[in-house]
Amino acid sequence: MNDKRTILVLEDDECVREMLCEVLSDHGYEVHGAENGESALDLLKQRVFDIIISDFSMPGMNGQEFVHEARLCFPGALIVGISGLPCQDSFLEAGADMFLKKPFHPLRLISLLPFPEQESNA
Repeated sequence: MNDKRTILVLEDDECVREMLCEVLSDHGYEVHGAENGESALDLLKQRVFDIIISDFSMPGMNGQEFVHEARLCFPGALIVGISGLPCQDSFLEAGADMFLKKPFHPLRLISLLPFPEQESNA
């Protein structure tokens, strides 16, 4: 059984998405990336995510719209909004738990997330 926490990273900038996925994976998370809101919603239908990280400004569905939908699918997930725009209130109103302003050091993101391994109370 896989006990890793799962993360969905929604980021339209391929370099940023790949960097975040790599850093999170290196820290023990199971990570899946999506380049737009529609593909991210498809992933939400296929598996359970413990943590969802979403950019704000993207073609098509923006981060606020996506976070609203993601919160409906996974009410208990930790949702982190990320953006270089001043959109913290929009993310939080849509259901995000926290917001990080870009640019940020990836270790800052890691420090906000629960440990990658789920605790077993056996």
